[in-house]
Amino acid sequence: MDVGCGTGRWDKFFLSKGANVIGIDKSKEMLGKAKKVKGLKTKIMDARNLKFKDNSFDITFSSLLLSQLKDYKKVVKEMIRVTKPSGWIIISDLHGAIGGGKSRLMEFEGKEEILLVKAYPIYPSDIIEVGLKNNCKIDGIKEVKGMEYQKEIGCEISHQPLLIMLKMKKL
Repeated sequence: MDVGCGTGRWDKFFLSKGANVIGIDKSKEMLGKAKKVKGLKTKIMDARNLKFKDNSFDITFSSLLLSQLKDYKKVVKEMIRVTKPSGWIIISDLHGAIGGGKSRLMEFEGKEEILLVKAYPIYPSDIIEVGLKNNCKIDGIKEVKGMEYQKEIGCEISHQPLLIMLKMKKL
């Protein structure tokens, strides 16, 4: 399951690898775009209250959602709850070191738009704490720094960590 699937960008990749994917998002507008992804099942749903039974999914995934929610720990708990034992919770998001509201360059149907998105600071330790308190073990974590992307995008960016990538296994 892709929690906060947005336009379904990541789901295209998961489907190409043979996965059965359901994308959930609270935004009707975003899900309207995601519904165009062939093979993707979608549902309008608030990530803080997932309407699935416990232990429903092998993998729950979220990218760039948690930093948009003040109460993101509830989302992490919900992701853990609906993940099967021995399943994976995979999270990628903005690192708290970059601070609050930031502009993001996003692409919608081939057209780039700059959006101002409210971003709440989240830190790996906060997500790890929720995982450990909810029967998970941390399998991998990486804090990606801006300098790692400098060559790719052709301009100098922050030396601060930009992204958190975290993988937890439900015990």
